[in-house]
Amino acid sequence: MKKIGPGQTITILVTICVIAGILFLAVEVRQKNEPMRDEAKRAPAESIRDARTQVAENGELAAIVVKELDGENLNVVEKYQLSSYFMRGLVAYQTSYQQLPREEVERMANYFRRTYQTSPTWRTTWEQKRDTFQPDFVQFIEQNVVNGR
Repeated sequence: MKKIGPGQTITILVTICVIAGILFLAVEVRQKNEPMRDEAKRAPAESIRDARTQVAENGELAAIVVKELDGENLNVVEKYQLSSYFMRGLVAYQTSYQQLPREEVERMANYFRRTYQTSPTWRTTWEQKRDTFQPDFVQFIEQNVVNGR
């Protein structure tokens, strides 16, 4: 049997330490990435919630929403503001659709369905801009919001 010298022993120990260090770093990176991934998944849903509270916090936008709900005609600027608000929500919803569990996305459809049913501007915005969204998202919106299953 061949005897291992002190130099070889040190080399083996250093190699083991390097491997252990790499494994430790891999575990640390994974642990730090999980919260970041979770946060990235929550961001679109939070954006939709923020959009809903924006109406309450922005008096001008709230006035436009109320005006439309009362059946009054909106001027060009008001239509543009409301349409931009709806597009922001739809873009966030598409991101949620791509990242969140289907049950959560379907629960969110209730909010969009009610908005679709009550807002001519939302319906017009969807019809004019639907081609800018992913085909599977368009199909989802058509089935769950427009046709309201």
